[in-house]
Amino acid sequence: MNKKLIAAALLACLAPGAPVVTRAQSADGPEAVARDFYEWYTGRLDSEDFSPLKRRREALRYLTPEFHRRAPRIIADEMVDIFICAQDWQPGWGDDIKFSAGPVRGSRAQVTATFNYGPENQASVRLTLRRAAGRWRIDGADCLGPSGDPAP
Repeated sequence: MNKKLIAAALLACLAPGAPVVTRAQSADGPEAVARDFYEWYTGRLDSEDFSPLKRRREALRYLTPEFHRRAPRIIADEMVDIFICAQDWQPGWGDDIKFSAGPVRGSRAQVTATFNYGPENQASVRLTLRRAAGRWRIDGADCLGPSGDPAP
């Protein structure tokens, strides 16, 4: 009798329409992509590579090709690194980044990364991610003001 209950429970879990969450799905979700991007990006900055986006092959693991092309122009126009919301980088700033997942709507998602630059000195970046070819990629970045709206 126990074997029948176990088999029935197993079938119920594997039935079509049953929610199945796998480690691979969560490891490749929007928040995980943002975390991995910042681990790479701030690691490059800590290594005094102040132009990580020139490492195209590595950058394209995290960014859409379109955003990879647009980002350097946006950074130049705004005179701020849009990924850290600062003009300069101090080693160790990447050690305390908090991530919060925003809404996921179809193939679009948002994640906010908040840097703690020191006592009462924080900066937040809202990342827009797009899912294409089965993978999430960063497709936009906006520095946020204290109210949570994009900074002017």
